[in-house]
Amino acid sequence: MNRRFAFIGLVALATTAFSQSINPRLKQLEDCLQKLGYEISYSQGNMSWMDMVGSRSITRNWTFEFGARGEEITNRLVYRVPDSIVALRRQQLAIAIDSIRAAFTDLSKEEVETYMYENHKDCADTIEYSIGFFDGKKNLQPSNTNNRVFFYNANEQVSFSYHKNCDDWDTGNYRHRYMSENRVSIRSFDAEAFEKHIQPALAVLKSLKGAATYPVYWRHDKEYKDLLASGEISMRMGYDKAYGTRAGLVTGSHYFIPTQYKAETNALYRQLDSLTFDYVNRYPEQLHSYDTSSALPYATTPKSEHITYTESSFNSLQHFPSRKLLGRGYGYAIDNYDYYFNFYLMEDGLHILSITSTGEGWMPVEWQKLKSWINGKKVYLK
Repeated sequence: MNRRFAFIGLVALATTAFSQSINPRLKQLEDCLQKLGYEISYSQGNMSWMDMVGSRSITRNWTFEFGARGEEITNRLVYRVPDSIVALRRQQLAIAIDSIRAAFTDLSKEEVETYMYENHKDCADTIEYSIGFFDGKKNLQPSNTNNRVFFYNANEQVSFSYHKNCDDWDTGNYRHRYMSENRVSIRSFDAEAFEKHIQPALAVLKSLKGAATYPVYWRHDKEYKDLLASGEISMRMGYDKAYGTRAGLVTGSHYFIPTQYKAETNALYRQLDSLTFDYVNRYPEQLHSYDTSSALPYATTPKSEHITYTESSFNSLQHFPSRKLLGRGYGYAIDNYDYYFNFYLMEDGLHILSITSTGEGWMPVEWQKLKSWINGKKVYLK
């Protein structure tokens, strides 16, 4: 049955102000989607360009992407999902779409600007939803491209997009953004205080055989030329756009948990994630960008445990996606440093980096095996 409809509505009640909190109906929806098995990614930060010049805010985002057929990527190879798995995903997807549709319908009755579009023709499906929440008299300025509407200057906005073609391939995404005022004077991220904040959780490494803590020391002088083309450097950290123009030093700690401790690793991840979230909210004046996800380093369900991830910027490194904190020194001349707290899932186990980069930091390809790297000279861990 062919079905096509579009709905655009605007309710403006001048006497009702937008509540300075995240919409509870969206939180309820996201909890429901997570229980269905979808991995909800979360990010927050106060490092936008406008923040640097004085207009301060904290931006929070909840997102996920999905598809019943779609594609999976493992070891850089794209393979087609088996039909048996697709059938199960279609059942899950139908419940998710009904939940999303119900939430958007409920929210359209509130003080919001709503756009809802669906087109179901033959074997193809298109769904585009968007809602903008506004504060008082703020004028929403929606942008519309190919039936996709974004209320980019709303205090809070949410959108859902889903497309399926007649070859049964599909793709979809959910985006929820909330911006709040950050009425504090921005200052540098305190890497030393953050490391003290997370140390109690890392004490568990002492009780796990094979777990270890290693020093990080990667240094290059200005005269040492860039070896990125040779494959020796996997990542660059720093402010300058011109590559290879400054000396750099990266120091900190490298924590390792062997792969046999899956339950302990998942528990540690949850604790570190909780401590990180607590820290960035306790000190909103410190420049930061924080990314996390509802998924764990070692998945609890077979549907995602067999999937590994790679990023070309890390060569063959399997990078545990969306588990990272970036803290930044405020000001280009005075506090020129970046702090990184990242998780990397590899064949031998989970690697955690807590590092500070000054100048133009370089990350050597074999970093997980190195005690130090100085101008290309490597000292390996024993």
